[in-house]
Amino acid sequence: MKKDIVIIVDMVSTGSYYPDRIKKLGVEKVYVLQSMKEYPNSLQMSPNEYVDEIFTSTEECIQAIKEDNVLAVIPGSELGVILAEELANKLRLENSNNIKTSAVRRDKLLMQKKLKESGLRHIKSCLIDSPDSIDEVKEFLEINNSEYFIIKPVDSAGSDSVMRLNKYEVISAINELPWGKKNAIGGTYNNFILQEFIKGVEYVVDLVAHKNEFYIASVCKYKKITLNNSDFVYDSLIVMDPKDVMVSALIEYAKKAARALDVKVGPVHMELMMDTNSNDVVMIEAGARMHWGIAPLLFENCYSKGLVEMSVDSYLNRGEFKDVELVENGRISFLSAEEEGIAKELSDSEMNSLRAIEGFKGVKLFYKKRG
Repeated sequence: MKKDIVIIVDMVSTGSYYPDRIKKLGVEKVYVLQSMKEYPNSLQMSPNEYVDEIFTSTEECIQAIKEDNVLAVIPGSELGVILAEELANKLRLENSNNIKTSAVRRDKLLMQKKLKESGLRHIKSCLIDSPDSIDEVKEFLEINNSEYFIIKPVDSAGSDSVMRLNKYEVISAINELPWGKKNAIGGTYNNFILQEFIKGVEYVVDLVAHKNEFYIASVCKYKKITLNNSDFVYDSLIVMDPKDVMVSALIEYAKKAARALDVKVGPVHMELMMDTNSNDVVMIEAGARMHWGIAPLLFENCYSKGLVEMSVDSYLNRGEFKDVELVENGRISFLSAEEEGIAKELSDSEMNSLRAIEGFKGVKLFYKKRG
């Protein structure tokens, strides 16, 4: 029986880049499975002409297909990682990740524990599972001499609710955490993680797994700034050459970390810090899905093969795999509003002015809807 269906789970953010690439390879149908009936405003799924049907429950999706017809199940975003792996297991797909280790690819505390077990440098961490976790937090603070500490949700994404605090601010901050409220990707703030703060330069290595090997899809340098009462506002992303000796340690560590997280198929988005004090590499966190935002579109211009194409080839078990080569320099500049106001699309004249800038490729506006 011909396998002619691909299912994308939670096709928000960069998951929307998959359907047209998949259809162009001759796959007959692309289905989308949503883990929730309604997404947060920041994760609204745009209409996509290459999607044949959308399901809002796993049972509904399975009833609509013949199991032997499914070629691949792909997580379309961070919130779709575990459900995609569960569905692939139900459909008995061989080209998928192991559901027994799904949690380590989603839970930021388990990620750090897995790095430690694998003998890799990790970030010292402590679970905050309720406003009453004061004793555990105090003990953690006493045995760690970091000048600053980080508190962030265990399973959100995109720098959501990440705070940098000194030792004396941590205890009072615990009660102020958004317990029980909705996070940026539609889940609930039930658990947080307290970590030592690592001072350094942040990088991202995007890898794609295929047949027990990891291939470099991109290397980027991030700059974040303090703005609008947040310490982690994106300022720029600079595309780097994977062959540059300066990033060899990053790539070596990223591949070991990806193996520790038991990634078998598809992209893995690895956020890394080059520690200023020790000059060592350590993983901040990882996502078993594609790089978010517009970066994958930039990579198509900068590298010999794009991250989207490599990811599709991995899930569909096709094509030739090798590390990408840099063919064009690239950069994303993030422009942030310092005052609240009403956002509007750029006019034709404004777009023409931008197109006149040498090297300009495009612009995307990110803003919250009112109401």
